[in-house]
Amino acid sequence: MAERRAASTHRFDTIHSPRYDENWGTVSPSHAAFVARLAGLVRQGGAVLDAACGTGKYWPALLAAGLRITGVDQSAGMLAQAHRKFPEVPTRVLALQDLAALPGRFDGLLCVDALEYVAPEDWAVVTAGLARVLRPPAPAYVTVELPAGPLPPPADPRQLPGEVVEGGGYHYYPPRHLVRGWLEAAGFTVAEEADADSYWHLLLTHGAAAARPGSSSSVTRVLATPVPSAHRVARVWLTEPMGAALYPVFPVRCHSHWFRHGRPAERPGWRCSARCGAPAPR
Repeated sequence: MAERRAASTHRFDTIHSPRYDENWGTVSPSHAAFVARLAGLVRQGGAVLDAACGTGKYWPALLAAGLRITGVDQSAGMLAQAHRKFPEVPTRVLALQDLAALPGRFDGLLCVDALEYVAPEDWAVVTAGLARVLRPPAPAYVTVELPAGPLPPPADPRQLPGEVVEGGGYHYYPPRHLVRGWLEAAGFTVAEEADADSYWHLLLTHGAAAARPGSSSSVTRVLATPVPSAHRVARVWLTEPMGAALYPVFPVRCHSHWFRHGRPAERPGWRCSARCGAPAPR
């Protein structure tokens, strides 16, 4: 995953950033409408985080609403373009997976046109990071890219359903029920949603409390504590009992993280998802 993220950053730094606004700088009507809804929900003069901000494509509407923006992106090249256009906006090189490193809290957040680059293993970490940087009950606007048609067959046997590796780039199109589960587990509630302009648009609110452990959508909780590389094995599907049925929770490359199952009465404590016997983190 680290190699894939590094390759993606390099592509944006060297290939996409110089011509990003020329090729993808137009804001679609649906994106504009949801950005306006978000701006209307943030308190007057509030602080908004644009996570994976790119070149600051959505900043004009937020600045016009009198909001204070902070932009973060893993690509220094994209941030350089954003700074050229909006030198007054503070920016920082930071990946979505590392949002917990931000010291402040924000009154609103957007993460737009970016989650398609997040692998299944990182989704729970990213949604938890998005929640952590907000002051409840702050609003958030996120998008999930929709495939234009049937996905190509896997180019690698390790690929999971929804993953596409093509032309040196990577996309992940997650099933909606998994997205809803990850968002709910992070404490988000969907206030409004729409499919338009190739994206699933989600306007969210974030409460003070996370989803209740054991609820139908809370699925698996992720503890972002790496375990020794010696314990990392092949990618596996986790399952969790829900009555008499077994269903996939979400895919991981074990052992990049430890997991706590959502029904602690049945499966108490932290455990390795592949049950290799490695000690649980303290």
